[in-house]
Amino acid sequence: MNITILGSGFAALTAIEQVRRSARKANIRVIAPSKRFIYYPSLIWLPSGLKTREDITWDLQHFFQKYKVEFVQAKVITIEDEGRLVKTDIGDFSNDGLIIATGCRFQNHLPGVENVQIACRFDTADRLKKRLQTLASGTIAVGFDVNPDEPTAMRGPGPVLEYVLGIDTLLRKQRRRRKFNLVFFSPESDLIREFGDKGHQRILKLLKKRRIKVIFGQLIKGFEDNKVLLDDSVINADLTLFQPGMTGAGWLDNTGLPRSPAGLVQADEHTQVAGWSKTYVVGDAGSYPGPDWQPKLGVNAVIQAKVAAVNVINDIKKPKRAKQSITVKMIYIIDMLNRGMLVKRSEKGIKILPALRIFHRLKILVEKKHLKKFG
Repeated sequence: MNITILGSGFAALTAIEQVRRSARKANIRVIAPSKRFIYYPSLIWLPSGLKTREDITWDLQHFFQKYKVEFVQAKVITIEDEGRLVKTDIGDFSNDGLIIATGCRFQNHLPGVENVQIACRFDTADRLKKRLQTLASGTIAVGFDVNPDEPTAMRGPGPVLEYVLGIDTLLRKQRRRRKFNLVFFSPESDLIREFGDKGHQRILKLLKKRRIKVIFGQLIKGFEDNKVLLDDSVINADLTLFQPGMTGAGWLDNTGLPRSPAGLVQADEHTQVAGWSKTYVVGDAGSYPGPDWQPKLGVNAVIQAKVAAVNVINDIKKPKRAKQSITVKMIYIIDMLNRGMLVKRSEKGIKILPALRIFHRLKILVEKKHLKKFG
């Protein structure tokens, strides 16, 4: 049994674990441009110096050896034969089952996007840290967008909230907060879809208490040097940090894979690619059925990866066995450098706990857990 997994992020590594657990003798091949893992949830701590690049990146060689993985360093060009053949820049690779975990990319359709710092990118963190150190005063704008064709195709407002709240905390620690105006903006009319009405009101109250101006419901027309151009106003900003909406990885355009309105790979409730036998998609690469609040978060990538691994093995070994299905959850700590607000949501309801120091420590412990697991 030859299982190929495309990618080397959260979802891919979880799929490796589950495949090895469910099929000890399976041949597992991973194809990815790099075997360097980046722990993206901790990017928010780099600008403040709480973490360094070395703290949140590590080589996966030991992990691959532990799970007896054949690693192929290559870029995927296309997939053919309903997933049975993967073509890369160094050659072709066949498989009995395929799991796509190559992530997504941010949209860059807005004019002047080169004038802003893009959130949730590794290279942004160092530039943001240097800019905050040299900026003596002014306005800092932090915002996010959604893919209008598929609103759930976004990282979620959580990381962007963490950036703006983290910057606020950092400036307060440095006793410079009075010299700055902070603005949080989005074309979304509110945060109800993600956090529910109570959560939305609680977050608004927190932002108001910290003197962070909120601008919701105005379309983003583009960016200029030191300006955010909105539908009905302009934000004059000395520094802009922005998280665009999401779309599919570029190589998908070379394939016949079914795509969602946002350009992600369309999956069913079993994470199977629609119409493609023994081919599955997990994590940010896919679009999945579920509630309109489902976020692109690690907790859901893990669930999807485990389901996909079990299903693809059963497709090969026990094709008559009923497929497993995904569930949707939100478990997220909105960190503020010194405390955190815990958000838990499922189809049964939503719970948001107040900002406490213990949740900040918990987020650090989760990072250490993954370092131990994947490092």
